[in-house]
Amino acid sequence: MRVLIVGDMRVGTNSRSVAEGYKTAGHDVAWVDISPSTTAAKGSKLWYSVRKLQRVTAEEDTRVLREVNAATLEFGPDILLAIKVIHYDQSIFLDNRIPIKVHQSFDDVSNPDNVSAEYLDHEADWDHIVTTKRHNVPELYARGAKDVLFIWGAYDPQFRRRTTSLDQRPFDIGFIGASRPDRCTLPRQFADNAPFKGIIYGPRWHRRYPIGVRGVALKRAATGPAYTVAANSFKIGLILLNSENRDQHTNRTFEAPASGQLVLAQRTVEHLEVFQDGVSGILFDHMGEAWEHVRNLQRNPVQMRNIAEAGFMMISKGGHTYRDRANQVIKHVSS
Repeated sequence: MRVLIVGDMRVGTNSRSVAEGYKTAGHDVAWVDISPSTTAAKGSKLWYSVRKLQRVTAEEDTRVLREVNAATLEFGPDILLAIKVIHYDQSIFLDNRIPIKVHQSFDDVSNPDNVSAEYLDHEADWDHIVTTKRHNVPELYARGAKDVLFIWGAYDPQFRRRTTSLDQRPFDIGFIGASRPDRCTLPRQFADNAPFKGIIYGPRWHRRYPIGVRGVALKRAATGPAYTVAANSFKIGLILLNSENRDQHTNRTFEAPASGQLVLAQRTVEHLEVFQDGVSGILFDHMGEAWEHVRNLQRNPVQMRNIAEAGFMMISKGGHTYRDRANQVIKHVSS
């Protein structure tokens, strides 16, 4: 099939990985990049419009409309897959000759931060809505959605892969993710519980800790090939879910074991579906329990290696790449 994808197409983003997944699944892919709106310079007209008005500028709408129309004529897509285009004029995507129109989001679409008035006014006009949040399925139907498909998160084997053995990794525990209010004490927890053995990667940590925290390495966000290096720098991968998205799992659920990390994740119904607790990953109910697990694992390197390997082998059996999700979506929307 010919698939036109509209999303933030920078290397390392979910949208780019989705596109690569459709390509490896054997589909012809073209895309329209909306990264100008997701990376607009602070204080710019486009940044102000998105942040304050919850919509892009007329100029940005016009640019994307022009590119979608050109792709419709030249590429002749069978499917339009738009990924979180909530700040754009929805008619750009809905008023064209593309037979199947799909909107996909990796975020909780009942969180006001992940929708807009413009999107909600036209949500029921999309042929299919794809979500990685199982709890969104009944909520979307209640809002009038025609068809909703739940899919699990995924990992991109191009960048989320194991390159370094566990014994060669310099840090015992690491976290990859943005600083958030409910995580604000994480660097101090690392310093207190795994001094000089922990590393944190992600945006906004330096804003909160401008001079750092002694005993923990704080690094900025790592994308693309840099992510591969970052993910292979530590042994235990701490997975913390986004409470504002009501996450039960996240893409990191699959990316961490694919990168060879021992998964240390919050205990949820969905994590219990993915991992055999204590065998292919370790789950916890609160951070005190998590740090107790870390101390036990530091004393038992063989157990650490065995659980990490079991998690890696579970992922290696297949079924959790963006190619697999592309196959699932295509099968659903074609039926």
